[in-house]
Amino acid sequence: EIDGQPNQRACMAKVEHSVKVRRQEFPGNLNPPPEYNQETPVGEPHFESVELLVVGGGIGGMSAAAAAAEAGANVVLLDERPQLGGQFCKQPTPFLLSSTNAIADGQVRLGQNLIKRILDAGVEVVTEAQVWGGFPQRDLLVASGGRTRFFRPDHLIVATGAYERGLPLPGWTLPGVITTGAAQTLFRSYRTLPGKRILVAGNGPFNLQVALELAEAGATIVAIAESSSKPDLRSLGALYDMFLGSSRLLFDGVRYTLAIKQKKIPLLYDHQLISIDQTPGGLRGQL
Repeated sequence: EIDGQPNQRACMAKVEHSVKVRRQEFPGNLNPPPEYNQETPVGEPHFESVELLVVGGGIGGMSAAAAAAEAGANVVLLDERPQLGGQFCKQPTPFLLSSTNAIADGQVRLGQNLIKRILDAGVEVVTEAQVWGGFPQRDLLVASGGRTRFFRPDHLIVATGAYERGLPLPGWTLPGVITTGAAQTLFRSYRTLPGKRILVAGNGPFNLQVALELAEAGATIVAIAESSSKPDLRSLGALYDMFLGSSRLLFDGVRYTLAIKQKKIPLLYDHQLISIDQTPGGLRGQL
């Protein structure tokens, strides 16, 4: 709930002035102000025909849109965020885009190059657009700019990527508990650390990358709790498959692991976060 208005996504709201964010009561306000339910005549829906519609402005969606547009297709790309880039190529705010850190960041540069490529190819980009309805024949209803647009493309590519699946556990809604992706967004987009002492817990190499980024920015990573087992000889088959799929990503994982060891950050395999408590000095996690 933002400024008394229910059913808002605080993580997606643009902060342009001071706001009051609070946890919404369930089942919500049963008697909302009349303006919330006011009907607005919109007339007959206007179908927007397009040769190719791409949903998702990350590395996959932008690459697909660029390739199709460069081949002569009429392409529209939708993304729910104000800036393209997705998670992997997340872009800093315009104020920080020319900073030394942004210029030196390979993932930021990759995103900038892709954004330039799709714009040069003539792709129509619609940001802050949320797909809220899908129907047969690839029809999509999209909330954009305070109105609903009805797209009927000849071809549709859904490139919405992945996101973390939060693990519900005691204390997971306490202030200061955020997902790894949110921590990276804070740092990459706004150069803001989510805290001074940070415990990273979960599964996968993404946690290693974010922990290193935060540590290099000055945060103290008290530990990385990895729920999977430590790779050993039994992992050779899986490692070989990873090498065939993307050798660069495999070597990135090795590099992350060596850097974590060099920084003396505890990497705890077979450890899972089971609860979080609030203490006078911050938070306490139990593994």
